[in-house]
Amino acid sequence: MKKRWLAVAGAILVLGFGVVVWWQDTQRTVARPAAIAAEKSDQQAASSRAARKKAEAASSSAATQAKAAAKAKAESASRAKAKAASAAKAASHAKSKAAAAAKAQAKAAAAEAKAKKAAAQKAAASSKAKAASAASTKSQAATTGTTWAARQKQLKAYLTDVAADGTVSVSYTNLTPVAGSKAAASAPARYKYETSVNGRTWTVSASTYKLYITAFLYHLRLTGQRKWTSSDALNFKNMIEQSLNPFAEGIRSTYGNTTINGYLNTFGITSPFVTGQAASTTSNDLMRLLKLLAAGSAPFSDATMRNELLSYMGVQIYRSGIPAGVASVTPGATVQDKVGFLNDQNNDAGLVTLPTGQRYLLVIMTRGHGQETLDFSRIKAIAAQVESIMYE
Repeated sequence: MKKRWLAVAGAILVLGFGVVVWWQDTQRTVARPAAIAAEKSDQQAASSRAARKKAEAASSSAATQAKAAAKAKAESASRAKAKAASAAKAASHAKSKAAAAAKAQAKAAAAEAKAKKAAAQKAAASSKAKAASAASTKSQAATTGTTWAARQKQLKAYLTDVAADGTVSVSYTNLTPVAGSKAAASAPARYKYETSVNGRTWTVSASTYKLYITAFLYHLRLTGQRKWTSSDALNFKNMIEQSLNPFAEGIRSTYGNTTINGYLNTFGITSPFVTGQAASTTSNDLMRLLKLLAAGSAPFSDATMRNELLSYMGVQIYRSGIPAGVASVTPGATVQDKVGFLNDQNNDAGLVTLPTGQRYLLVIMTRGHGQETLDFSRIKAIAAQVESIMYE
């Protein structure tokens, strides 16, 4: 029984399962068209959406492309415009540059023409000036020659008058000017001139004899016969600048009057030294020695030694004679001189160089007239007159 029921139950179960399957199949069969239709509708909707998206994408792409094209066109137009503007600017700049170059060229040409004209005018003026100068120089030379001759005549007359009583001796020599000086450019060589009054009159030399001692000492130094010591140098300086006697008298004593006179005689200078007597000389003999000094001839051929002597003479302390007389007429003149004074004898001998470069030698020896030692007033007056007559 039990087995029968189990069989029945199993049959019922199988039948029920079959019914269920049939129902499901039936439902599926019924629902399939609708599902298919729904699926188809979904596909169509999806396709429609895809088409819309594609259309939208296509539309967007076209718009983008159109926009990009428009932008590119605008940029191209802008570049073209900028290029055209740049070209126009370059053309304008080139035009301005060309105009400036043309203007500068025209200005340079005008300046060159002006300079050439000025140079031509200057050359013409220079040529005219040279011609005038040559004519003037020729005329001046003739006039100056006449004037110089007149000056010589006037000087000779003055010296003759001032030395008429025999108490004055004067020797004068005009020298060639300093090379390159103003005087050298204007004074012809023919203007060399010398004169003297009472130039051979024998008179007391006083300390001007120290120029003779100097000549002898320089000879000894140049020939190596005397070694020059620091003591010699100091004593020599004092002998010239302060006119001190001990060194000069020591030289006379050491070498002897005969030896010294013999050396001086070789230059045509009469023996100034006599034992037991004051040294004596003439203005012409002192002039002979000054000429050697001015020329740099032996015994003054050594430039260092010569300049040493001239420097001492330029600052010797007694300057109220020739230096004062020349300065009263021509300030700034250089006078390198050596004085001598003994009792009523006052002498001065020196080289004068004027600011123009003109040079001359002057020796003035005075005595008598009640003048005292170191009274150089007559010498000053005579020197001033010589300077005025010959060079003022």
